Amino acid sequence: MKDSWQNKWRAVGALMAALMLCSCAAFNKRAAPMLATVSCPSVATVLATLRPARETGGLVVVPGRDACVGDKLRYAAQQLMPGGRSDLPKAQAFVNDVLAQSAGREQDEWRGLALLLNQQLVERRRADADQDRLSQQLKAEQKRANDAQARLEALKQVEQTMMQRTIDKKGGQP
Repeated sequence: MKDSWQNKWRAVGALMAALMLCSCAAFNKRAAPMLATVSCPSVATVLATLRPARETGGLVVVPGRDACVGDKLRYAAQQLMPGGRSDLPKAQAFVNDVLAQSAGREQDEWRGLALLLNQQLVERRRADADQDRLSQQLKAEQKRANDAQARLEALKQVEQTMMQRTIDKKGGQP
């Protein structure tokens, strides 16, 4: 009886070893690379599917350098929408890529959208620069106002000290 159990356990062990060897052999096979076909959406599809970041939960897919034109321009447009991450340099790089690709083709369907986005990016950069400049001016003015207020308080303190000395010298009369 003992021999039959031992034989069964040996058979189970051999089966497990064979299964492990088979699974290891399956991992060593290299799969042939699959080529993904990328279909680029039309301008109308890109514009129709454009959503602000707050509607997508802040999820914005950054296309790679070799992405299709529609994905690049969709990303640039999403950066210009309210609530976007505002990665304007990357958006500008994508728009510049599209404009460079369509430089000789005036009838390219993407060129019009790329030119519009380029103009919007220029305006956004100008507005951001103006906002930064005004913010710096506001900080400087607030610092000047705080410094002037501190000097005024110091002068008030000096005046109160001088009046107190005068009162003390005259014996309690101002």
